[in-house]
Amino acid sequence: MKLIRFGEPGKEKPGILDNNGKRKDVSGLFNDWDRDCFRKNGLNRIKEGITDLASCADVAENVRWGSCVARPGKVICIGLNLF
Repeated sequence: MKLIRFGEPGKEKPGILDNNGKRKDVSGLFNDWDRDCFRKNGLNRIKEGITDLASCADVAENVRWGSCVARPGKVICIGLNLF
């Protein structure tokens, strides 16, 4: 399972990419995948809150993908210098 966001720019909703490659809308369970969600024990809430993905609506194939996390507070990158 992977966290995704989908929808028009600026109006993205949270979703899940399940193990079968289907996009599911979980906006009825969560507001967004953002800094506030993760500060408030979000990963555990996600694991507990999403028990039955069959009850979540499918996201159509033609709906735009968004960034997976809204407004991240920090981005850390690691580079590998070989020379």
